Amino acid sequence: MRDLAEDIQRHKSDNRENGRKVTRVLQRPDEHGSYTEEVTWADLGLGDIVKVKRGEGFPADLVMLSSEDESGMAYVETMNLDGETNLKPKMCNVDIMNDINDEKDASSFIAALTYERPNTNLYKFDGEMTTKGRSYPLTVDQFLLRGSTLQTTAYIYGIVVYCGDQTRIFRNSADTGTGRDKLTKLMATYNHHVITLFVLQALICIVSAVVNAVYTTTNDDWYLDVNASDSVDGGEVFLDALKVVGTLLLQFTYFVPISLLVTLEIVKFFQAKFINEDKNMVSGGKPFYSRRRLGATANSSTLGEELGSVTHIFSDKTGTLTQNLMLFTSACAIGTGGSDSPLLVRKSQQQGEATDQARSLRPDSTERDHHVGSDFDIELFKKIAKSSSGVVRQRFVDFLICLAVCHSVLIKADDEDDEEAAEGTPPETGRVHSDKLYDASSPDELALVAGARELGMEFAERPTLNSVRVNLRTDFAKELMGLDVNYLDFELLDVIEFDNDRKRMSVLVKEKLPATTTVSPDRRHVQDRVAAKPLGQKVRESCPHPRTLLLIKGADSSMLDVAVPLSDHEDTELSETLATLAANGLRTLVYGARDLTDDLDFVKEWREAYSAARGKIGDEKKNAMHECMTRMESRVDLLGSTGIEDKLQDQVPEVIKELHSAGIKLWVLTGDKIETAINIGYTGLAGGGVLGGSGNLIESKLTTRAATLDWDNDAEEKLEKEGYIAHSEVDPDEVALDEDLGGPDAELPRANDGPEMASFRQVAITVSGDALAVILRHKVLRLKFFRLSLAHCVTVIACRVSPKQKADVVKWSGSYLPANTMLSIGDGANDVGMIVVADVGVGLNGKEGAQAARSADYAIPEFRFLRRLLFLHGREAVRKNSIFVYYTVYKNVAFSLPTFLLGFYSHFSGTNLYDPILKQVYNVLYTVFPILFHGVFDRDMPVSVLARCAFLYKFGHRTFGNFVLARWIFGAIWTALWCLIPPLWVLYPESYHWDGNTSPSDHQIGLLVFFGMVLVCNITMYKFTNVWFWFIHAGIWFGILLFLICWAAGTIFGDHFEDSFVNTLLTPPAIGSLILSCGMSLMPLVLQHQYYGLFYPSNSRVVKERLQLGARKLVVVKKDEEKQGRQRNKASPRLLWSARRRIAVVSLARAERGGR
Repeated sequence: MRDLAEDIQRHKSDNRENGRKVTRVLQRPDEHGSYTEEVTWADLGLGDIVKVKRGEGFPADLVMLSSEDESGMAYVETMNLDGETNLKPKMCNVDIMNDINDEKDASSFIAALTYERPNTNLYKFDGEMTTKGRSYPLTVDQFLLRGSTLQTTAYIYGIVVYCGDQTRIFRNSADTGTGRDKLTKLMATYNHHVITLFVLQALICIVSAVVNAVYTTTNDDWYLDVNASDSVDGGEVFLDALKVVGTLLLQFTYFVPISLLVTLEIVKFFQAKFINEDKNMVSGGKPFYSRRRLGATANSSTLGEELGSVTHIFSDKTGTLTQNLMLFTSACAIGTGGSDSPLLVRKSQQQGEATDQARSLRPDSTERDHHVGSDFDIELFKKIAKSSSGVVRQRFVDFLICLAVCHSVLIKADDEDDEEAAEGTPPETGRVHSDKLYDASSPDELALVAGARELGMEFAERPTLNSVRVNLRTDFAKELMGLDVNYLDFELLDVIEFDNDRKRMSVLVKEKLPATTTVSPDRRHVQDRVAAKPLGQKVRESCPHPRTLLLIKGADSSMLDVAVPLSDHEDTELSETLATLAANGLRTLVYGARDLTDDLDFVKEWREAYSAARGKIGDEKKNAMHECMTRMESRVDLLGSTGIEDKLQDQVPEVIKELHSAGIKLWVLTGDKIETAINIGYTGLAGGGVLGGSGNLIESKLTTRAATLDWDNDAEEKLEKEGYIAHSEVDPDEVALDEDLGGPDAELPRANDGPEMASFRQVAITVSGDALAVILRHKVLRLKFFRLSLAHCVTVIACRVSPKQKADVVKWSGSYLPANTMLSIGDGANDVGMIVVADVGVGLNGKEGAQAARSADYAIPEFRFLRRLLFLHGREAVRKNSIFVYYTVYKNVAFSLPTFLLGFYSHFSGTNLYDPILKQVYNVLYTVFPILFHGVFDRDMPVSVLARCAFLYKFGHRTFGNFVLARWIFGAIWTALWCLIPPLWVLYPESYHWDGNTSPSDHQIGLLVFFGMVLVCNITMYKFTNVWFWFIHAGIWFGILLFLICWAAGTIFGDHFEDSFVNTLLTPPAIGSLILSCGMSLMPLVLQHQYYGLFYPSNSRVVKERLQLGARKLVVVKKDEEKQGRQRNKASPRLLWSARRRIAVVSLARAERGGR
């Protein structure tokens, strides 16, 4: 029914989508003279030309022919496709656009298109358009995807190239496996239990049939009409045995609880509803990424218990652990010093240990841009730049030009501000910050442009499609540029976009100075650069205008590959600068420039070759483009570097520390360089962050050399020699990773468990993407890596990893430890892969869009809510759902076994014990409400305590498994015995009662056993219930009273009940047998509860007892201290009981305050 409702809802959604209207261009005018008509999206076909207006979605995959913008530019939003919220520029071919000025021109347009087959690639399109005898290349710049919307441009004309199920969004919308395709560990275990129960059921039936056949053929009782001396017909005996087997199978239909799946779905639905309605998981006020208040969302209602058994978390860093709010924090030009450069000293470090009051006496003269960090000393940068000369000064000039020009940032349209005003967003007073002016493809780009703007080089506008204007806002900028002008114009000759293979972006520009330009002497006379220029580099004797420059920026490793070799001194200086920035946890970029003013012939030839390469298709285009990029991006003069800080989200260090305390291992999968990731682990998350699980031990002992220790076959021996791990007598090569290495609830090894156990909790692994690629391809290396990292390392940091590598790491981890639960959390489109393949995926609604949140099983606004999601909702789900599963098995097995046990009286003849009508509603009415209300409403402890106490996350025992099943089945056997035997002994003697009356019939005995079973099973739930609403009691006693009502009604209105309600139930022997049945059935539960509570109390039991006593703080006793206490108090169980209650460090008062 749930799937049917979802399918109906999906069908309605499809109809709404396909029924949307779009303007289609006709080949000839209609009867009213119009060249357009309104049609639905479903009516479009290949080759149709459509007109899409601003704010409308594209009805199919289009190739843009014309735009309202005279430059041929249009801006589209692709958030529904890739989750990115920034606008992306698209541009049509200007020659084609000139042929389509209105609807009439569009109707007469004729062209032939050749392009690639339908595929899933959102970022690539190759084709060719031929019209009027000329061919034009088609690229992703003209490709408009269905699912995106037109923005800022009034309208565009486009031709349909893919429609329906051929569109890219449809090809990418295959089932991602969120919810219905994932199976929890609990349900997978239950599937194995079903097989076990079915085998037991079959064995019981077969054994009963065999015993019955033997009895009927070897006994000559008169009522069997069988003579033991007569010959036995084997075929008849076999048929009788089959009848017995069939009869018992019908009577044992409750042995395997089929109704469990339906009722558990109801419970899970409400558990997911509670997550959606949790007001404490709503981002308060104005979150760092949105003006809206966002809450948690459960996209899947079937994976709740997986949240309660998580052992490994695989997390993205940028936007997940951090705010994805980049701050321009550092900028250095080569030649200003290495690690000792004053530009690398943060402003807060310059102020030293000054108090907040002292710092407030030295505020900045002007308010800073939101994307420029307060630690960036702007005045110091200006001072050093102005005091520089020669080569260093020219590097500062080109460095700032590169910051202001080499990017893909767009100017926000004025109508966006109007929309914000219409939405009621109050306008900001004071200066306008960069996020109000620019629309950047990434937060890094926005921070870099904001930094240049703060230094006086403001990216002002793009006057035309191929130009950029930079305002010189300050006297410093004018002085440094050596020009007395208010702005600089740059002609964009070509742009080489960033890609993951090159890890670089470059723009080929030509300076365009205003007509009236005064060039300062400092700008004209640069001969003093010759002496400072490194040997082997080309030196210009003057700096004429306009210059033709290649401006380039990228990762340090990729920039060094294309750079002119620096001198030894400058190379060391750059290495020290990058290392210092990374040590401060900053994201680094290196900048360079290539002066091509004297190589204009090369520039002309290269542009022609690059344009021709873009017109090719397939591998030929790829190879030609790569060759052109390689030719241009070479012999680059390095200029300097920047450091961008990505601030942590609120409470991230505290949350990660508590996750470690709960025994959860954290893997951070990031695109940052290794040094940045390691130092973020130490500095940004110190004392409870990524490396906080091993905490002070790592900080006091682990050095940089040890942290970057080369990993090989002797890695463990090296770590042991260094003293970072203890000696282990277990050969790790003998450990099979496909086994359950501890299981989801197993206790993790600790450093103080003894010298004989390996103490690997001190080790954290850092691995690069290149190394990971080799590891994942090599079977032996992969086995060694995952053995060490999964079994022994508290933290793994993977750097420079691709989205596919993220997914592969999660997939292999799950395959090596199938009994453990892997959780992936991320916020961007590049995290979708690992979110989908994980056992449970969590997405964040972040700045990178909502694709991760839509693809995930659960979505939360901020990382800090993961603690509440796991510790409260996850823990309670696995606890309650485990009880739900095994209680349902218990009550069904207990209900079925009396029929088998009656066989010892009836010689396994298949006698039916229960009334066939009342039996049908045993699971539906009589025993369903207690466990249903328990699964929905029960809470082990106060919510504020559960959500804040990490040590309560692990139960200390398995909540499901074969041992748990055996324990519940034993309880079912015990209950079945004591619910059947007392009524038989008391009410069913051999023939007659002492007063001469006949004994009750089998049907009457069955009713009494039935009632005893309902009574015991419902009352059993009192042992597992922790909260007591009135409807909890009502649910327990409702089934009991309903059965009595049905029995009484059957006695009054039914003939086969034979007044059994009065003559059987309301008699002293019957009441006595019920009391005996209930008492003996419930006795093991009472004894178990008292015994474990006295001698082996769980963490939650201790906390609940202390809360009842009014205690608000728990103190710690380590394991070795507890052992000593046990030895000292062997003769005193009461003292031992008292010592066991001092178990973990947590302030319940703080937890309760935090919960409120």
